[in-house]
Amino acid sequence: MRFKSLVFFCAISVFSNAQNVTEYRTWTKVSVGLKPAKTYKLNVSGRFRTNSGEGFDRFITAAQLSKSPSKNLKYASELRHYLIFDDAGANTGLRQRARIRLTIERRYKTAVGDFFMRYGVQHREVITGPGSRRTDFRARASYAYNIKNFKWDPQFNVEYIGVAGGNFDKSIRAGISTDHKLLSGKIKIGYFYEHNPQLLDSDCHTVSIGFKF
Repeated sequence: MRFKSLVFFCAISVFSNAQNVTEYRTWTKVSVGLKPAKTYKLNVSGRFRTNSGEGFDRFITAAQLSKSPSKNLKYASELRHYLIFDDAGANTGLRQRARIRLTIERRYKTAVGDFFMRYGVQHREVITGPGSRRTDFRARASYAYNIKNFKWDPQFNVEYIGVAGGNFDKSIRAGISTDHKLLSGKIKIGYFYEHNPQLLDSDCHTVSIGFKF
């Protein structure tokens, strides 16, 4: 009787853990910044991302062109190409995606730091493999806090991402990041937590590290 009770308890525990899947991701990035004109900047980057929950990794190449008509306003457009390596499930193989994003960002200067509001819209197309096209709307608030005599000033951010036409495909991100000059470039490290408030068991933790020349 005790043995049957133990087996039943273990089965319930395994089932409960299977329903509470938490994803862990790592994002790495290397980028080069160029300045083709006085108010324009061009960033070209390569990114590699891993995901413990979905069973595939991504390699991303991206180019972003931004214009700053003033110190407090910036417009940007970005084009990305995704190579997705799927090694789990029935449809394994290589997938390709393309994404374009348009953003506008406004800076508000305060006594101890800078507050930023960024709004964006992006569209993803499927090139090869299974999947669906989608359009996202994004809004992010961030605060860069300046600490006297400290070289790793933190930046806190909260972002909302909503999919057009997707009632349940929404997410909220909250995180912290910091950067510092290193050698001839700048290193940036960060962490953010992501959750879909309309779905259960949608927790995701992401650690990122990047270097910009």
